[in-house]
Amino acid sequence: MPNHDADSEAARPMMPSSQSSASLAQPSSSAGLTTAPASSTENSSLFFEEHFTGYIEFHPPRRFSGALPSLRRVYLKHQEDARSSRHPLRFTVKVLIPDCVHLFGGIRPGSITGTLESSVAFPQSLTDTKPELSVEPKVEPRPVTGSSWPVAQTWRADGGQFKLFVPDPSHAETSQIIYDCPLFGPDDPEAPTTVSSVPQGVPRNASQGRRQLRLLGTKWINQRGNMYSQASTLYFDLIDIASNTVIGRGIMGPSFLGTIKTIYDMTSPGNSWIRSIYLKLVYLTLFVKSLAPHMIPRLLPLEYPAPTQPAATFAARRRSPTETWSVNAAVGPVLSLVRHGQTSGTPILLIADVKATARIFDSPHLENNLVDHFLSQGHRVYVLDFDSAENPLASVSSDTLSLSNTALRIAAVVSRVRELENGAEIALLAHGYSSSASYLGLLQGTIVGVNHFISSGGGLVALPTIANDIKGFLQIPEIVTSIAPHPAPAASDSSDDASTLIGTSYRPSTLWQYLVDCLLRFFPIGGLQERCRSACCHRASAIYGRLWNHDNISEMSHELVPELVQLSLDSSVISLVTQSQNVTKAFGSSEIRKLIENRLRMPIIIIHGKDDKVFSSLSAQRDYDLLTEVNGLNGYSLCIVPSYGHFDLWMGSRSFKDVYPLIRI
Repeated sequence: MPNHDADSEAARPMMPSSQSSASLAQPSSSAGLTTAPASSTENSSLFFEEHFTGYIEFHPPRRFSGALPSLRRVYLKHQEDARSSRHPLRFTVKVLIPDCVHLFGGIRPGSITGTLESSVAFPQSLTDTKPELSVEPKVEPRPVTGSSWPVAQTWRADGGQFKLFVPDPSHAETSQIIYDCPLFGPDDPEAPTTVSSVPQGVPRNASQGRRQLRLLGTKWINQRGNMYSQASTLYFDLIDIASNTVIGRGIMGPSFLGTIKTIYDMTSPGNSWIRSIYLKLVYLTLFVKSLAPHMIPRLLPLEYPAPTQPAATFAARRRSPTETWSVNAAVGPVLSLVRHGQTSGTPILLIADVKATARIFDSPHLENNLVDHFLSQGHRVYVLDFDSAENPLASVSSDTLSLSNTALRIAAVVSRVRELENGAEIALLAHGYSSSASYLGLLQGTIVGVNHFISSGGGLVALPTIANDIKGFLQIPEIVTSIAPHPAPAASDSSDDASTLIGTSYRPSTLWQYLVDCLLRFFPIGGLQERCRSACCHRASAIYGRLWNHDNISEMSHELVPELVQLSLDSSVISLVTQSQNVTKAFGSSEIRKLIENRLRMPIIIIHGKDDKVFSSLSAQRDYDLLTEVNGLNGYSLCIVPSYGHFDLWMGSRSFKDVYPLIRI
């Protein structure tokens, strides 16, 4: 299993970056918050104090052994290492909320002061990988609560910001509670007015004798876990401000009794005790109200894509102009081929699933998508899109979708790409059903000139999951189709991208369709871990199986499901995922081994999400076993990526760190 670099970031990608470190380091006007400010008029402020205990691991940028695609798993790994290294710490946070009503959503953040106590001295640089312990290590790595371990260093937090229930754009239906505060060290008796008072390029402690850090902590709130645990667990980075590098990472949390005490001791400075109780109740009511969408999503109203799609955050990219060609295959409608990049690198062709759009590779809602990844490596990238304004996905007949006909269509596109490349060989990446069709074309000899093949989410023997097997056996989709057929996508005069035409036309147009959507929200797509309110997401799950792990995709991608996949319920679509796509059955047992030996003796990378609910990850293992049995290990690699599903392999928020590096051409 390949390794993943999870520690090279100075801050987590989902953290708000609009606020600079300098502006965040403005200390508060008072030395602390323990004294209530004098006020002759009533206000809506609240003050409370939290006590966190936890562990921190100090580390240079390194690679973990094994795959850790989930960001929370990265922190859990650090916590495990920190416990074994005996690095406990305490964080006392004093939060002053100027307006408890407008705090929610990050409209008006609160201010933070406090102290951070550590049992070890923080390293001066990333090369200091072994901080000196202030006490001899004990057999039991867990620190005892209270003051059972001596404090080696105390850092003062001042001028920080507290933000409550800020939407996380990098994770679907996820909010954040953010603690962002500068820390002033023991060698800095008086905190500077701003972080910028340390000149750029001047080594720490070289002139002012001061060192400043930044603690960036986050609590992630979504419907995929225990609410109390999520609302109390703080995942944090310790960042050196001068070098803007992470020197430590860990997890902290309060005790249950500490949480009760924090709520009980909550006060409103400058107000009467009656108004203090009233504001406390207002705060707690708003807090519970903000938790409700994550606690009972299946009982709240369904969400549908907006009629007018919001502007894509990363749509404007610095790329060379694209070129587009139409490809006439022997069967089926005309296909659209797009080329990105004019470099001299290896040309690579990307082919999505036959009922998906090319947006899974080139989503404008991702800062780092697969097309950009290959362009940054100097490749010329060709993208085949089965969807177009003239020939939308829903217009393709069931005969055209057969495995042999799909292989012929892909062969025509590969031939066209080679013509544009003056006969040069190309690399091919195919996903899902297209992967099985590409294998068939390679074995039959209709697809030629491919020197690297990346197969993902499908394969020589693409096995449907148990849920899709049952779904096909009971013919549930056909029953639903007869009750509430969905209309074909309506034409539109909008100048938007053709793939957005599907999304804007899929709100329910009849009462029956709305009732079906209400039933599908209870479809078992992964239990409590994968609940959501998107009607289109549930509809896609009912048709194909769950297409992703929600923790891996951005909120924008989750909202715009119709941009990614056809949502019509018909038997031709269901047959793609409810029947085993066994390419080897088209040949005899002796013939298939000879064809593999002669035509698949090339570098082949097999990538599959372990949590794929469309085609089982056992498909990838069987493909790898068959290929290596015939041709040996040379040139073949198998990557089953934990915590990833079907589409989020290529359109996940962290795919550029967890999946893309697995491809080496």
